[in-house]
Amino acid sequence: MNKLEERSQHRKSRFRFLVISTFWRVLLLLKNDAEPLFHLGNIHYAYGHKASAMNYWKEAVSKNREHEKAWHNLVQCAVIQEEWEQAAEGLTILCR
Repeated sequence: MNKLEERSQHRKSRFRFLVISTFWRVLLLLKNDAEPLFHLGNIHYAYGHKASAMNYWKEAVSKNREHEKAWHNLVQCAVIQEEWEQAAEGLTILCR
């Protein structure tokens, strides 16, 4: 693959990230609940933005303490990042 093709792939990926994240941000403005925050976290994680993904999942669980998928993703990412207090809190919620 030559440099032009590599650059083109990166631009497509960045554009896709911007489109998808903008879609979920609009839904967040309209809906104002945990679900768009959960999906924004997933998108950021998928594109390698772990810190911002964790922030979105934290916001999601602050809006809905029972959002199991957000807690699961938050715990999984916290373990990877070795943030043990966050992981322990999430596991406590998930194991109720």
